[in-house]
Amino acid sequence: MARRIAGVLAALFLGAAPAVASVAQRGGIAHGLAGRWEQALDRLGPAPADRSGAYFAAVAHLELGQRNRGLVALRRLSDAPGAFGGAALEKGVERLFADGQFAAVVEWFETTRGERFLDEGALRYRVGQSYLLAGEGAKAGPQLEAVTSGPYRAYALHSLAVLLFAEGRLREAVDRLGEAVPAAAAHPDPAVGRLLADRLRIARGRLVYQSAVAAPGLTAEARTNLFRAATAQFGRVPAGSPLYPEALRGLGWCALESGEGARALGAFEAAAAADPVGRHEDLWAQGRVLERLGHADEAARMYGLAREEALAAAAREPAGAAGGGPWSALHARIG
Repeated sequence: MARRIAGVLAALFLGAAPAVASVAQRGGIAHGLAGRWEQALDRLGPAPADRSGAYFAAVAHLELGQRNRGLVALRRLSDAPGAFGGAALEKGVERLFADGQFAAVVEWFETTRGERFLDEGALRYRVGQSYLLAGEGAKAGPQLEAVTSGPYRAYALHSLAVLLFAEGRLREAVDRLGEAVPAAAAHPDPAVGRLLADRLRIARGRLVYQSAVAAPGLTAEARTNLFRAATAQFGRVPAGSPLYPEALRGLGWCALESGEGARALGAFEAAAAADPVGRHEDLWAQGRVLERLGHADEAARMYGLAREEALAAAAREPAGAAGGGPWSALHARIG
Protein backbone atom coordinates (compact mmCIF):
# COMPACT_ATOMS: atom_id res chain seq x y z
CA MET A 1 0.00 0.00 0.00
CA ALA A 2 2.79 2.45 0.92
CA ARG A 3 4.58 1.61 -2.33
CA ARG A 4 1.41 2.26 -4.35
CA ILE A 5 0.85 5.61 -2.65
CA ALA A 6 4.45 6.62 -3.26
CA GLY A 7 3.95 5.78 -6.92
CA VAL A 8 0.83 7.94 -7.12
CA LEU A 9 2.64 10.80 -5.42
CA ALA A 10 5.46 10.47 -7.91
CA ALA A 11 2.93 10.62 -10.76
CA LEU A 12 1.35 13.73 -9.27
CA PHE A 13 4.76 15.31 -8.94
CA LEU A 14 5.67 14.53 -12.52
CA GLY A 15 2.33 15.88 -13.66
CA ALA A 16 3.05 19.12 -11.83
CA ALA A 17 6.70 19.22 -12.90
CA PRO A 18 6.41 22.30 -15.16
CA ALA A 19 5.43 24.30 -12.07
CA VAL A 20 8.40 23.15 -10.00
CA ALA A 21 10.60 26.20 -9.61
CA SER A 22 14.08 24.81 -9.26
CA VAL A 23 16.40 21.84 -9.34
CA ALA A 24 16.69 22.19 -5.56
CA GLN A 25 12.97 21.73 -5.15
CA ARG A 26 13.00 18.72 -7.47
CA GLY A 27 15.71 17.24 -5.30
CA GLY A 28 13.71 18.03 -2.16
CA ILE A 29 10.67 16.23 -3.52
CA ALA A 30 12.82 13.24 -4.44
CA HIS A 31 14.09 13.12 -0.86
CA GLY A 32 10.47 13.33 0.34
CA LEU A 33 9.40 10.42 -1.85
CA ALA A 34 12.21 8.41 -0.24
CA GLY A 35 11.20 9.45 3.29
CA ARG A 36 14.34 11.51 3.91
CA TRP A 37 12.49 14.40 5.51
CA GLU A 38 15.38 16.49 6.88
CA GLN A 39 17.07 16.53 3.49
CA ALA A 40 13.72 17.20 1.81
CA LEU A 41 13.04 20.26 3.95
CA ASP A 42 16.58 21.51 3.54
CA ARG A 43 16.22 21.45 -0.26
CA LEU A 44 12.62 22.68 -0.42
CA GLY A 45 12.97 25.59 1.95
CA PRO A 46 10.44 26.63 4.60
CA ALA A 47 7.60 27.72 2.27
CA PRO A 48 7.77 26.54 -1.36
CA ALA A 49 5.58 28.50 -3.74
CA ASP A 50 4.46 25.56 -5.91
CA ARG A 51 1.90 23.03 -4.69
CA SER A 52 4.04 19.92 -5.06
CA GLY A 53 6.88 21.40 -3.04
CA ALA A 54 4.42 22.81 -0.50
CA TYR A 55 2.89 19.36 0.05
CA PHE A 56 6.20 17.62 0.68
CA ALA A 57 7.42 20.46 2.90
CA ALA A 58 4.22 20.22 4.96
CA VAL A 59 4.64 16.46 5.38
CA ALA A 60 8.28 17.00 6.30
CA HIS A 61 7.21 19.40 9.06
CA LEU A 62 4.82 16.75 10.40
CA GLU A 63 7.42 13.99 10.25
CA LEU A 64 10.00 16.18 12.00
CA GLY A 65 7.68 17.02 14.89
CA GLN A 66 6.52 20.47 13.72
CA ARG A 67 2.89 19.40 13.88
CA ASN A 68 1.01 22.69 13.82
CA ARG A 69 3.11 24.13 11.03
CA GLY A 70 2.60 21.03 8.92
CA LEU A 71 -1.17 20.94 9.50
CA VAL A 72 -1.59 24.63 8.64
CA ALA A 73 0.26 24.12 5.36
CA LEU A 74 -1.78 21.02 4.50
CA ARG A 75 -5.01 22.85 5.24
CA ARG A 76 -3.99 25.70 2.96
CA LEU A 77 -3.40 23.22 0.14
CA SER A 78 -6.65 21.31 0.62
CA ASP A 79 -8.73 24.50 0.83
CA ALA A 80 -7.62 25.70 -2.60
CA PRO A 81 -8.21 23.96 -5.96
CA GLY A 82 -5.27 22.26 -7.62
CA ALA A 83 -2.90 19.32 -7.43
CA PHE A 84 -2.15 17.70 -4.08
CA GLY A 85 -5.37 19.02 -2.48
CA GLY A 86 -6.74 15.52 -1.92
CA ALA A 87 -3.37 14.22 -0.71
CA ALA A 88 -3.15 17.15 1.72
CA LEU A 89 -6.60 16.37 3.11
CA GLU A 90 -5.69 12.70 3.55
CA LYS A 91 -2.46 13.46 5.36
CA GLY A 92 -4.13 16.00 7.63
CA VAL A 93 -6.99 13.63 8.47
CA GLU A 94 -4.53 10.81 9.11
CA ARG A 95 -2.64 12.91 11.65
CA LEU A 96 -5.69 14.36 13.40
CA PHE A 97 -7.30 10.91 13.58
CA ALA A 98 -4.15 9.43 15.12
CA ASP A 99 -4.18 12.27 17.67
CA GLY A 100 -7.81 11.54 18.59
CA GLN A 101 -9.10 14.88 17.30
CA PHE A 102 -12.24 13.47 15.71
CA ALA A 103 -14.24 16.71 15.68
CA ALA A 104 -11.35 18.38 13.86
CA VAL A 105 -11.33 15.56 11.28
CA VAL A 106 -15.04 16.10 10.63
CA GLU A 107 -14.70 19.88 10.37
CA TRP A 108 -11.80 19.66 7.91
CA PHE A 109 -13.51 17.06 5.75
CA GLU A 110 -16.76 19.02 5.56
CA THR A 111 -15.14 22.32 4.58
CA THR A 112 -12.32 21.28 2.26
CA ARG A 113 -11.97 21.28 -1.52
CA GLY A 114 -9.64 18.26 -1.62
CA GLU A 115 -10.22 15.57 -4.26
CA ARG A 116 -8.29 12.92 -6.25
CA PHE A 117 -7.35 10.86 -3.21
CA LEU A 118 -4.38 8.53 -2.93
CA ASP A 119 -6.14 5.99 -0.69
CA GLU A 120 -9.83 6.84 -0.55
CA GLY A 121 -10.70 3.77 1.55
CA ALA A 122 -8.42 4.90 4.37
CA LEU A 123 -9.80 8.44 4.19
CA ARG A 124 -13.46 7.35 4.21
CA TYR A 125 -12.85 4.97 7.13
CA ARG A 126 -11.15 7.65 9.24
CA VAL A 127 -13.84 10.20 8.46
CA GLY A 128 -16.65 7.71 9.11
CA GLN A 129 -15.08 6.54 12.35
CA SER A 130 -14.61 10.17 13.39
CA TYR A 131 -18.32 10.86 12.79
CA LEU A 132 -19.14 7.76 14.83
CA LEU A 133 -16.90 8.76 17.73
CA ALA A 134 -18.25 12.31 17.58
CA GLY A 135 -21.77 10.94 18.01
CA GLU A 136 -22.95 11.57 14.45
CA GLY A 137 -23.95 8.07 13.41
CA ALA A 138 -26.20 9.22 10.55
CA LYS A 139 -23.20 10.81 8.85
CA ALA A 140 -20.84 7.97 9.73
CA GLY A 141 -22.79 5.31 7.84
CA PRO A 142 -22.37 6.63 4.27
CA GLN A 143 -18.64 7.18 4.75
CA LEU A 144 -18.13 3.68 6.14
CA GLU A 145 -20.27 2.13 3.40
CA ALA A 146 -17.98 3.81 0.85
CA VAL A 147 -15.06 1.63 2.00
CA THR A 148 -15.71 -1.20 -0.43
CA SER A 149 -12.27 -2.83 -0.55
CA GLY A 150 -8.76 -2.65 0.84
CA PRO A 151 -7.30 -3.09 4.32
CA TYR A 152 -9.87 -0.81 5.97
CA ARG A 153 -12.91 -2.71 4.69
CA ALA A 154 -13.10 -5.03 7.71
CA TYR A 155 -12.74 -2.12 10.15
CA ALA A 156 -15.49 -0.22 8.36
CA LEU A 157 -17.83 -3.22 8.52
CA HIS A 158 -17.15 -3.57 12.23
CA SER A 159 -18.05 0.09 12.77
CA LEU A 160 -21.23 -0.36 10.73
CA ALA A 161 -22.09 -3.28 13.00
CA VAL A 162 -21.61 -1.02 16.02
CA LEU A 163 -24.04 1.48 14.47
CA LEU A 164 -26.62 -1.21 13.78
CA PHE A 165 -26.29 -2.63 17.28
CA ALA A 166 -26.83 0.84 18.77
CA GLU A 167 -30.06 1.06 16.76
CA GLY A 168 -31.24 -2.30 18.11
CA ARG A 169 -30.78 -4.05 14.76
CA LEU A 170 -28.95 -7.02 16.23
CA ARG A 171 -29.36 -9.49 13.38
CA GLU A 172 -28.09 -6.97 10.84
CA ALA A 173 -25.14 -6.19 13.11
CA VAL A 174 -24.28 -9.89 13.30
CA ASP A 175 -24.52 -10.16 9.51
CA ARG A 176 -22.16 -7.21 9.05
CA LEU A 177 -19.61 -8.86 11.32
CA GLY A 178 -20.01 -11.99 9.22
CA GLU A 179 -19.06 -9.99 6.13
CA ALA A 180 -16.10 -8.52 7.99
CA VAL A 181 -14.41 -11.85 8.72
CA PRO A 182 -13.48 -12.70 5.09
CA ALA A 183 -12.61 -9.04 4.54
CA ALA A 184 -10.13 -9.31 7.41
CA ALA A 185 -8.65 -12.48 5.93
CA ALA A 186 -7.86 -10.46 2.81
CA HIS A 187 -5.79 -7.94 4.78
CA PRO A 188 -2.39 -7.34 3.10
CA ASP A 189 -0.61 -8.25 6.34
CA PRO A 190 -1.58 -11.90 7.01
CA ALA A 191 -0.78 -11.73 10.74
CA VAL A 192 -2.93 -8.64 11.20
CA GLY A 193 -5.67 -10.24 9.11
CA ARG A 194 -5.76 -13.39 11.24
CA LEU A 195 -5.90 -11.44 14.48
CA LEU A 196 -8.59 -9.13 13.15
CA ALA A 197 -10.66 -12.08 11.91
CA ASP A 198 -10.46 -13.67 15.37
CA ARG A 199 -11.53 -10.41 17.00
CA LEU A 200 -14.51 -10.18 14.68
CA ARG A 201 -15.52 -13.79 15.36
CA ILE A 202 -15.48 -13.08 19.09
CA ALA A 203 -17.50 -9.88 18.63
CA ARG A 204 -20.02 -11.78 16.54
CA GLY A 205 -20.25 -14.55 19.10
CA ARG A 206 -20.84 -12.06 21.91
CA LEU A 207 -23.68 -10.39 20.03
CA VAL A 208 -25.36 -13.71 19.35
CA TYR A 209 -24.86 -14.77 22.97
CA GLN A 210 -26.33 -11.51 24.26
CA SER A 211 -29.33 -11.96 21.99
CA ALA A 212 -29.88 -15.48 23.33
CA VAL A 213 -29.68 -14.35 26.95
CA ALA A 214 -31.53 -11.05 26.84
CA ALA A 215 -33.93 -11.03 23.88
CA PRO A 216 -37.56 -11.32 25.02
CA GLY A 217 -40.07 -13.78 23.64
CA LEU A 218 -37.64 -16.44 22.41
CA THR A 219 -38.65 -20.09 22.57
CA ALA A 220 -36.33 -22.55 24.31
CA GLU A 221 -35.42 -23.99 20.92
CA ALA A 222 -34.56 -20.56 19.52
CA ARG A 223 -32.32 -19.79 22.51
CA THR A 224 -30.56 -23.14 22.14
CA ASN A 225 -29.93 -22.46 18.47
CA LEU A 226 -28.49 -19.05 19.27
CA PHE A 227 -26.14 -20.51 21.88
CA ARG A 228 -25.00 -23.05 19.30
CA ALA A 229 -24.38 -20.29 16.76
CA ALA A 230 -22.37 -18.30 19.30
CA THR A 231 -20.40 -21.41 20.27
CA ALA A 232 -19.56 -21.97 16.60
CA GLN A 233 -18.09 -18.45 16.36
CA PHE A 234 -15.95 -18.84 19.49
CA GLY A 235 -14.88 -22.30 18.35
CA ARG A 236 -13.36 -20.91 15.15
CA VAL A 237 -10.67 -19.03 17.10
CA PRO A 238 -7.58 -21.30 17.08
CA ALA A 239 -5.63 -22.21 20.21
CA GLY A 240 -2.58 -20.29 19.00
CA SER A 241 -4.42 -16.98 18.71
CA PRO A 242 -3.68 -14.21 21.25
CA LEU A 243 -7.47 -13.97 21.59
CA TYR A 244 -7.95 -17.64 22.44
CA PRO A 245 -8.61 -16.94 26.15
CA GLU A 246 -11.49 -14.66 25.15
CA ALA A 247 -12.86 -17.40 22.93
CA LEU A 248 -12.65 -19.87 25.82
CA ARG A 249 -14.65 -17.47 27.98
CA GLY A 250 -17.30 -17.26 25.31
CA LEU A 251 -17.43 -21.04 25.10
CA GLY A 252 -17.77 -21.20 28.88
CA TRP A 253 -20.75 -18.86 29.03
CA CYS A 254 -22.48 -20.62 26.17
CA ALA A 255 -21.94 -23.97 27.90
CA LEU A 256 -23.36 -22.67 31.16
CA GLU A 257 -26.49 -21.27 29.52
CA SER A 258 -26.91 -24.56 27.67
CA GLY A 259 -26.93 -26.47 30.98
CA GLU A 260 -23.41 -27.90 30.64
CA GLY A 261 -21.87 -26.82 33.94
CA ALA A 262 -18.85 -29.14 33.88
CA ARG A 263 -17.95 -28.01 30.37
CA ALA A 264 -18.31 -24.37 31.43
CA LEU A 265 -15.98 -24.84 34.40
CA GLY A 266 -13.42 -26.51 32.15
CA ALA A 267 -13.51 -23.62 29.69
CA PHE A 268 -13.03 -21.00 32.43
CA GLU A 269 -10.21 -22.98 34.03
CA ALA A 270 -8.48 -23.23 30.64
CA ALA A 271 -8.95 -19.48 30.09
CA ALA A 272 -7.37 -18.72 33.48
CA ALA A 273 -4.38 -20.89 32.61
CA ALA A 274 -4.00 -19.30 29.17
CA ASP A 275 -4.34 -15.69 30.40
CA PRO A 276 -3.02 -15.14 33.94
CA VAL A 277 -3.60 -11.40 33.59
CA GLY A 278 -7.34 -11.98 33.22
CA ARG A 279 -7.49 -14.74 35.83
CA HIS A 280 -9.71 -12.70 38.18
CA GLU A 281 -12.46 -12.67 35.55
CA ASP A 282 -12.23 -16.43 35.08
CA LEU A 283 -12.39 -17.05 38.84
CA TRP A 284 -15.47 -14.83 38.99
CA ALA A 285 -17.00 -16.82 36.13
CA GLN A 286 -16.28 -20.10 37.91
CA GLY A 287 -18.07 -18.67 40.94
CA ARG A 288 -21.04 -17.86 38.75
CA VAL A 289 -21.14 -21.43 37.43
CA LEU A 290 -20.90 -22.94 40.91
CA GLU A 291 -23.63 -20.63 42.19
CA ARG A 292 -25.86 -21.65 39.29
CA LEU A 293 -25.19 -25.32 40.13
CA GLY A 294 -26.18 -24.78 43.76
CA HIS A 295 -22.69 -24.96 45.33
CA ALA A 296 -22.99 -21.77 47.38
CA ASP A 297 -19.91 -22.27 49.58
CA GLU A 298 -17.61 -23.04 46.64
CA ALA A 299 -19.08 -20.12 44.72
CA ALA A 300 -18.39 -17.74 47.62
CA ARG A 301 -14.81 -18.99 47.80
CA MET A 302 -14.32 -18.36 44.08
CA TYR A 303 -15.79 -14.87 44.33
CA GLY A 304 -13.37 -14.13 47.17
CA LEU A 305 -10.41 -15.36 45.13
CA ALA A 306 -11.58 -13.29 42.17
CA ARG A 307 -11.73 -10.18 44.35
CA GLU A 308 -8.20 -10.80 45.66
CA GLU A 309 -6.87 -11.31 42.13
CA ALA A 310 -8.61 -8.16 40.88
CA LEU A 311 -7.16 -6.07 43.73
CA ALA A 312 -3.70 -7.48 43.06
CA ALA A 313 -4.06 -6.70 39.35
CA ALA A 314 -5.21 -3.15 40.16
CA ALA A 315 -2.12 -2.65 42.33
CA ARG A 316 0.14 -3.72 39.46
CA GLU A 317 -1.53 -1.62 36.75
CA PRO A 318 -2.12 2.10 36.18
CA ALA A 319 -5.42 3.49 37.42
CA GLY A 320 -8.34 2.17 35.39
CA ALA A 321 -6.38 -0.54 33.60
CA ALA A 322 -7.54 -3.48 35.73
CA GLY A 323 -10.94 -4.71 36.82
CA GLY A 324 -13.75 -6.74 35.34
CA GLY A 325 -13.46 -7.76 31.72
CA PRO A 326 -16.05 -7.64 28.96
CA TRP A 327 -17.91 -10.75 30.08
CA SER A 328 -18.32 -9.66 33.71
CA ALA A 329 -19.47 -6.24 32.46
CA LEU A 330 -21.95 -7.91 30.12
CA HIS A 331 -23.41 -10.03 32.90
CA ALA A 332 -23.61 -7.02 35.21
CA ARG A 333 -25.93 -5.45 32.58
CA ILE A 334 -28.13 -8.45 31.81
CA GLY A 335 -28.22 -10.08 35.25
